[in-house]
Amino acid sequence: MDSRDRADTTAAAEVGRRIRDARIAQGLTQGELAGDDYSVGYVSRLESGDRRPNAAVLAVLAGRLMVSVDFLMTGAEASERLDKQHDLDSAELSLAAGDLEEAMVASSRLIETRALAPWPDLLRRAKVIHAQCHEARGDWHAAIIELEDLHREDNRDEMAAVVGIALSRCYRESGEYQLAIETGERVMAGMEESGLTGTTEHIRLASTVAAAYFEAGEVGMATRLSRRAIDAADAISSPEAQAAAYWNASNIERHAGNVERAVQLGTKALSLLENGSSTRNLGRLRLQLARIQLHQSEPDLDETRALLELAAQEMRWSSASPLDEARQILTMARLHLREYKPRDAVRLLTDIPPTVCHQDPLLSAEMRVLEVLALAMESRPVAQSYEDASILLQLLGSERGVAQLWFELGDAMTAASAVEQAGRAYREAAVAMGASRALAPIYDRVDFAFSISG
Repeated sequence: MDSRDRADTTAAAEVGRRIRDARIAQGLTQGELAGDDYSVGYVSRLESGDRRPNAAVLAVLAGRLMVSVDFLMTGAEASERLDKQHDLDSAELSLAAGDLEEAMVASSRLIETRALAPWPDLLRRAKVIHAQCHEARGDWHAAIIELEDLHREDNRDEMAAVVGIALSRCYRESGEYQLAIETGERVMAGMEESGLTGTTEHIRLASTVAAAYFEAGEVGMATRLSRRAIDAADAISSPEAQAAAYWNASNIERHAGNVERAVQLGTKALSLLENGSSTRNLGRLRLQLARIQLHQSEPDLDETRALLELAAQEMRWSSASPLDEARQILTMARLHLREYKPRDAVRLLTDIPPTVCHQDPLLSAEMRVLEVLALAMESRPVAQSYEDASILLQLLGSERGVAQLWFELGDAMTAASAVEQAGRAYREAAVAMGASRALAPIYDRVDFAFSISG
C-alpha cells in the first residue's frame, strides 16, 4: 500500500468515526440513520471506515445528523477553515512584503498548535511558507530539509510546483546544481502528466531549472529553456509568469555576454513587477538591473544611481534580509568606482556587518576584490589586499561567480602594474570557469583594459 492509499484509508476511518459520534450524540440507531435510502450494513461499513461515502451520501447523512458536510469531512466547520485561510493569507503577505519574522512566527504557530490538522492542504501550505521564510533569510539548508519532506509527498498539483521551484532554487543557491536540475525536471514532468503545462507555476519552474542549467555550465540549454519560458509566459499573458521568465532570462543573457539583451529583459521584468504586490522582489530586481547596467561599457550612471536608491528604499519598506541589503551596498560601491570615487566605495563597504560576510563567503570575497580595485584606482599599495582576496577566492573553489571576481582581481592588478599577480588571477579565473590548468596560460589578460564590471 502506497502513501496515497494509506491516506485514503485513514481519511475514511476518520469520516466513519465522525458519523458514528454524531449519530450517538443525536441518539439515533444505525437503522434510523439509514432510513429508506441505505441499508444498516452500509451504514455500519461507513462507520467502521470500510467504505467512504460520496458527496451525495454525505449530504443526506449530514442533514439527518444535523451537522455540516464540512464537519463530517474534516471535523471542523467551514467558517473555521475560512479563518485559518485568512491567517495563512496574512502570513503569505508578510513574507511577500519581506516581514520575515512575522511570517515565520505566524506559520510556526499554525503548524505547532495543530490548528490546521483538519485540513491537510492548508497544513501543507503553512509548511511551504515556513520553508520559504528560511530561504528568504538565506538559510538554504534549513529550507531544503523542510522542502524535501514536502517534496516526498506524492502530489502533482500547483502547490507541488511551488515546492519544486523553492527546492530547486535552494539546491542551486547551495551549489548543488545537478540536484536542482533533477528536482525541477521531475516536478515539471509530473505537472505535464497532470495537464498543468503552460500554467504560471509551470513556467516559473521552467525558469528556475534554466537558471540551474546555467550555473551548472550548460549555457546553451539554459538559454533555450529560458526563451521557451518567455514564449509560454507571453502566450498566457500572465504578468507573474512573464516577470519570472524575463528576470531569469536577463540574468542568463548577462552572464552569456549579451548585456544589451539582458538590460531589455530586466527592464521588462521590472515594469511587470511594478504593478504587483511583492515589494521585496521589486527591490531585488532593481538591484539586479543596476548590476547589469554597471556591466555595460558606457552605463547611464544617473539611471543606475536612481535604481539603487529606489531599491534601497523598497528594501527598507519590506524589511529585506541582511544579505539583500549587503548586496545593495556592494552594488552602490561598484557605482562609486565607476564614478571614480574609490574612497566613497571603501567607506560604504564598512557598512556591511561581519555576520553577513560569514553567512555568504562569496559576498565577503567580492568586498575584498572591490577594496583592491579601489586601491589600484588611487595607485596605492595593493599587495596585502590582493593576498587577502586571493585566499578567500581559493577557498570558494570553482564557479561562475568566483571566476568573475578572479577576472576583476586580475584587472585591478593590471592597473597596478603587478603583471605577475594579474597573470595568476586570470589563470585562476580560467580554472574556475572550467579550463584545465595546463591551458590556463592562454587566458592571461595582462594587457586587458582596466574596467569595473557588475
